[in-house]
Amino acid sequence: MDVRHWAADLRRQNRVWIEGDRILRFTAFDVRHRPDEVVAQLRAALIAAGWRP
Repeated sequence: MDVRHWAADLRRQNRVWIEGDRILRFTAFDVRHRPDEVVAQLRAALIAAGWRP
């Protein structure tokens, strides 16, 4: 990956975070092979954001 693209990606992610949105990032491998971990993190993020099951 070109360092300029990487730096732009980081700035974009920071801007999203500053605006109040949160981003969870998962590899395709984790989604396919570790779905329970992905779901646990999604659930934890929703609960942290105020969601109640």
